Amino acid sequence: MIRDIDHLATHIAETLETKPTCRIFCDILQNCWGPSLERQRQEATDFAARHGWHVKIHEPAAYGIVADFSRNGRDGSEEAESL
Repeated sequence: MIRDIDHLATHIAETLETKPTCRIFCDILQNCWGPSLERQRQEATDFAARHGWHVKIHEPAAYGIVADFSRNGRDGSEEAESL
């Protein structure tokens, strides 16, 4: 289970070595940045930029958001690796 941003960064980087995207669900985002959806959106965007990634934020259900990380210039959200 990912509980902090260092582990999250490692997981995303490793996934993006072999997959076009890495999908992170709300429970992991909440572990890293707390329960505020607005903070999760902003922190995920800043986090992606710091690591040279792109992130698409989705809100598929009322329970929270989903973040699809990809390498800049690549978009394969339909093939996202989920966690």
